Amino acid sequence: MKRTIIYVFTPKRLQRDYQSGLQLEDFPLGWIKIGKTSSDNDGEDKWDVAYNRIKQEVRTGISETCVLVDVFEYPEISGNPDDTIRELMTSDIYDLRDSQFHNQSVNPQNYEVKAGREYVYGASRKQVLAAIAKFERNLLLEAAGTNKLSDVISYIQKNNETSIEDSEENSHPVSSIQDIQLYDHIVEELKNLNIKANHPNNKNYGLLPSTKKYIRIYSFGFSFKHNQATIAIETIGLANKNTLEEFILAKNIRDRVALSGPLQGIKNKDKYAWKLIQFFDEYDAERVKNWFVDNITQLHNLFE
Repeated sequence: MKRTIIYVFTPKRLQRDYQSGLQLEDFPLGWIKIGKTSSDNDGEDKWDVAYNRIKQEVRTGISETCVLVDVFEYPEISGNPDDTIRELMTSDIYDLRDSQFHNQSVNPQNYEVKAGREYVYGASRKQVLAAIAKFERNLLLEAAGTNKLSDVISYIQKNNETSIEDSEENSHPVSSIQDIQLYDHIVEELKNLNIKANHPNNKNYGLLPSTKKYIRIYSFGFSFKHNQATIAIETIGLANKNTLEEFILAKNIRDRVALSGPLQGIKNKDKYAWKLIQFFDEYDAERVKNWFVDNITQLHNLFE
């Protein structure tokens, strides 16, 4: 089946802010690009399809290193669905600025050159996902009563399961002995600091219990595909979310730790998480282990 791929990329300097759900700076520094491509190969990963497409962008003169941050796939869609999503962000759900609007004031007689048409300024990942949600709702309404409905539902379900942070990668057993040992070494180091963590069933995450009733658990995991380390403080329910956020504000914890959130769960809307995220240029087991041990210890001291 031919697929339409919608992708989002942004400067690497903004990757952490975007993945943490923070609002990016407004025009011109805080930009994301939303584009589309397609694939005829069902076996090709959507991230690889999108990456092969955006690698071509260097030919158009992007001035800084960029990174792919979100990818969504659908059965083939005619027209320009990426335009539709940007319109939802700029003139429907939100009132964000975009390059198409700014291009209206460009004067060729003054040798002014238009910006690329696919840029949105000052957005957050929450706003991207909200626009995607409304876009997908409209796709479902259009497909209702047709033989396309089951395919649309299938792709939407996959999109909700394959973001970088909520990837199936984190729920599968890690494949190599080296990856397993990363978590075992983290747990052992924390044990020496009298912090009780565990690595359940060789999964690609570790857990840390809390003595606080309003904290469900601490979790930590490393995306070997994206070289992204994440520590999350998780809770369930609106009351616990409010209690934990009030604690964070009262103790000025964000002055000491770059903690994002609260971020609502994608699958479980009653779940909330505060995240500390770090990206690495390459995987270095010792460096990654030390980052987890240092930051888990700091968060444990602050909250427990």
